[in-house]
Amino acid sequence: MPAWDLVARIILLPILAVQGVMVRRRTLVLPEADGARRGTLGNGPALRLLILGDSSGAGVGVAHQSDALSGQTIKELSKHFEITWTLIAKSGATTNDAQGFLEGIKGQHFDITLVALGVNDAVRFTRIATWQRRQAQLRQVLRKEFGVKTMLLTAVPPLQHFAALPKLLAWVIGAHATRMDEALKRDLQAESDAHHLKIDIPFERSAMAADGYHPSANTYALWGHAAAQMLIEQHSK
Repeated sequence: MPAWDLVARIILLPILAVQGVMVRRRTLVLPEADGARRGTLGNGPALRLLILGDSSGAGVGVAHQSDALSGQTIKELSKHFEITWTLIAKSGATTNDAQGFLEGIKGQHFDITLVALGVNDAVRFTRIATWQRRQAQLRQVLRKEFGVKTMLLTAVPPLQHFAALPKLLAWVIGAHATRMDEALKRDLQAESDAHHLKIDIPFERSAMAADGYHPSANTYALWGHAAAQMLIEQHSK
């Protein structure tokens, strides 16, 4: 059986393009969260953390980093470690962009990295093989140039549930995002230092920010807690 979303992308391209333009025009534009993007917190063994991502990594959807992914993750980790963290994230960032961000911090070293990328690769319909190659390159750079020993790669979100997207566009992009995430998960199964982080989010109104596209404070709390627990588990092995 053909992948019907791929057929729809060809046949319904003009409609999908119009819907994409409408989404960009109508969706509420939210700022990145205020607050520190580096610092040290907690007591215990020293641990250096890099959070690398797109708008969700940057905390779009909440006012302050304390309520965003970085703040929620650090809050949990700091109960067990002295965490020195760096957050590098920007709205609209793709995997390719993230590799460019790392150029600006060459010479630094980290023990663990939490990656929040994929949405912008998905909405650009990045080819699966290209996505896999770019993600693999990113992981290699983190290992070889920054000494990262443990990586968490957040699952590509199920875009079909994003309220800001019209149903047809959400279905097509969501199907592509699902294939991207399945490919990422398969690749990570062969790498002992890289782990797939999938969060069980109930996609109700409280899960999303006011724009219907970014995480709410509730979702960031779930995400940060899940990331911290997995990092604690992996780092203690």
